[in-house]
Amino acid sequence: MTQDWREFCEKNNGKINIYGAGIYGKELAIWLKEHGLDFCNFIVTKEKDKSEIFGKLVKTIAEIDEKSGSAFVIAANSKNAIQMTAELEKRGINNYSIFSDGDVEKVKSESRYSGLYISDSFVNVLFYHRVINLSTDPQQLAVSVENFEEQVRYIKENYNVVRFEDDWTCLKDKSIVLTFDDGYADNYWNALPILEKYEVPATIFVSSGNLGTANEMWWDALESLLLLPSQLPEKIVVGTEELAFDSEDNRYKSYLCAHRIMKAMSSENREKEIRRLARIIKPNDFPRADFRLVDQEELRKLAESKYITIGAHTVTHSSLACESEEKQRWEIRESKKRLEDIIGKEITVFSYPFGTKADYTDNTCEILKEEKIKKAGIVKQGLWREGINEYQIPRNIVRNWNAEELDRQINRTWAIWG
Repeated sequence: MTQDWREFCEKNNGKINIYGAGIYGKELAIWLKEHGLDFCNFIVTKEKDKSEIFGKLVKTIAEIDEKSGSAFVIAANSKNAIQMTAELEKRGINNYSIFSDGDVEKVKSESRYSGLYISDSFVNVLFYHRVINLSTDPQQLAVSVENFEEQVRYIKENYNVVRFEDDWTCLKDKSIVLTFDDGYADNYWNALPILEKYEVPATIFVSSGNLGTANEMWWDALESLLLLPSQLPEKIVVGTEELAFDSEDNRYKSYLCAHRIMKAMSSENREKEIRRLARIIKPNDFPRADFRLVDQEELRKLAESKYITIGAHTVTHSSLACESEEKQRWEIRESKKRLEDIIGKEITVFSYPFGTKADYTDNTCEILKEEKIKKAGIVKQGLWREGINEYQIPRNIVRNWNAEELDRQINRTWAIWG
C-alpha cells in the first residue's frame, strides 16, 4: 500500500531502499539527509551505471532479499513509477511509497544542498542571456544588474573561474565557466563593466543576423506584439492556427503556442510573419530600443576586453535540426565569418540556438568540426567531465537570483550531476 512519502520515510527511517538512482532518487536522498533520516541502498531494475552514490551501494532489484522487512520509496517520474510499482508487487513487496513529479519539484524548492557531496566532475558551465532591469520578462531571460554583480562577486570569491575555450582536462578543483547567448547590447552596457571589475572572464555567443540593427530577436518581437499591447483582436491567426486573445490566460497560452509555431518556421517565413503581425497589431513602441543586439562597435569593444571571448550562435537563431544540411552549414559558416570580420579574431567556439537535443543533430556536430569550431555548448543541466563530447557541453541556466539562491543552485548541480 502507498502512503504519504514523508510520513513513510519517517516511519521507516534506516530501513528505506530508494528505488530509482536518477535525479529523483538523488533528490530524495538529499532530502532524507537534510532531515536527519537514513536509507540503506539505491535500487535499480536492471543494469547499474554506478556501484555507489552518496556513499550508498547501488543494487539491482534482483539482489534484494524480499523477506528482509525493508521499505521502498519509488523515486521516478509518473510513467516509470507505474512500471516500478508493478515490479515490486510482482515480487510480493507491498511496503512502499511513491516520490514522483510534484514531490520532486517541491523538494527542489526546499532543499539547501549544503552537504559536501563528492564530485568527479569539475566544470560547471553557467549561461546567461541578459543583464538588465526589465519590467516584463516572460521567458525569464534577464538578470538584474544588482543581482548579476552579486552573482559575479560570489563566483569570484568561491570558485576557480575558467574560460569556455580553455583545456579543462587538468583541472582538479571545482570550476565555473560563464557564458552568454545571443549578444544583447546590455551584455556590453551592463555585464562587461561588472566582469572587468571582478576580473571574471566570460564567453558571449553572438547571433550575427541582427547585429547593428534596431530589430528585436524574433521571440522578443513576439512578446512585444502579443503580450504588451493593452488591446488585441479576440483572435489572431499565427501560421495556420487561430489563437484566442480574449483573456489574460488565453493571451499567454496563445503567446506560447505562437512561439512554438514560429520556432518551427524557416527564418524567411518567420520574418514575414512578424511583419504581418506588426501590421495587424500596430504596437506603439516597436522595436524596443533596449532589446536590440550589440552593434559592430560594441562587439569590437567586447572582443578587445581581455575578459571576453566571442563565440558564434548562427545568423538567424533558428533551430538547426529543422534546417537542411546546406542551410545549417550556411548558418554556422556565415555567422563565424561575419564575427571574425568585425573583431579580427578567429572564432573557435559555438552554442546552438535553443540548444536542446531536438535543436541539433549529429550531422550539425560534424559541420562544426569541419568549420574549425573546437567546442560547442548545449542547453542541458549537468557538469562537464573528461570524456564528454566537446560539441555537447552541458550548460546550466542562471535566473534572476540573489547570491544565496545562486549558491543553492550551484550546490544542487554539484550534488545531482557530480
